[in-house]
Amino acid sequence: MLALYLALEYQKGINSQIYHYIQMLPKDFDDYMPIYFDYKLLEIVPDNMKELIDSQKIKFEKDLIKVSGFLKSNNVTRERFLWGWICVTSRCIYLENSKSWLNSNIRDNIAIAPMLDFLNHSFDAKIKGEFNKSNQCYEITTFTSYKKGQQVFINYGPHDNYLILLDYGFTILNNLYNYISLDNEFFKFKIPTEDERIWKFKSKLLMENGFYGDYTLNKSQISFRLLSALRLRLLPEIVNMNNSSNNDNSMFLSPPISQSLITNWKLTLNGEREIINNENEVEIYRWIYNICMELKNKYELKLKNVDNFKEFEFEKSFNRLTNIKLLWIESIDILNSVIELCNEFLH
Repeated sequence: MLALYLALEYQKGINSQIYHYIQMLPKDFDDYMPIYFDYKLLEIVPDNMKELIDSQKIKFEKDLIKVSGFLKSNNVTRERFLWGWICVTSRCIYLENSKSWLNSNIRDNIAIAPMLDFLNHSFDAKIKGEFNKSNQCYEITTFTSYKKGQQVFINYGPHDNYLILLDYGFTILNNLYNYISLDNEFFKFKIPTEDERIWKFKSKLLMENGFYGDYTLNKSQISFRLLSALRLRLLPEIVNMNNSSNNDNSMFLSPPISQSLITNWKLTLNGEREIINNENEVEIYRWIYNICMELKNKYELKLKNVDNFKEFEFEKSFNRLTNIKLLWIESIDILNSVIELCNEFLH
């Protein structure tokens, strides 16, 4: 509704009640917002960025269908509604109101405010933003010290570069919230002794204990979720050959892993035990090292593709390529950091 309102007001031109605010907004976003990336650019962005862009496009199309069905006349063009839609997604703030407690979906409690988007983002900024009911103003309080003449920043939230690029159209050098997901690598890798029955047993344990998926690396550490899941995956299986029933429940009657190892694994989850054993821990770091080396080689080739990218309107695509390039560079930096960490452990 906010996007539609902006689009309709834009079409009124100078007759709009918010004409001056409209004039403050960007005239277009196609120079840097990923939702405008064509198929050529999509070929050189990371896979998880593609997934985010696809998801955003689907959301926009659903909103466009709703708007088209709502409007009986005075139709807004697709391009103009997309402009309004991006204005809202890149500038909205959470705004609590007297009826917020009635609405379980807090994403509906949003607002846009003139001048607010002039404040740039920094993950170092410590601020509080809220609507002051007494003076009917939205106020921002900063807890970061600034000197006269310095730019004042706000914090859009703990977002990695993928999300920042998707919603705001920029990236940040050395963003401490950047990470790499190893979910695909974890679920695709095969262990020679791990048949379907053993995998189902391990999957059930991961799900029951809340450790199924969301396996990440960042520049300073390997996530505890990934380490815990790998400890289970790389446990030695003790398969009961007499139990060959096709009944899925049979695997829980005689677990394919010794109960003592399962107990020790569960103890590592709550901190009562640091590791299961040295052999298991070495296997974990060796696996992470190998995956990181494999991904590093892959990402470096992708980075070369960005450097070699040619487009007729290169000047217009400069911002896009700069952001895409930083995504790959930051990911390679994370991999190098984790490779060094694994080397220290293994040697």
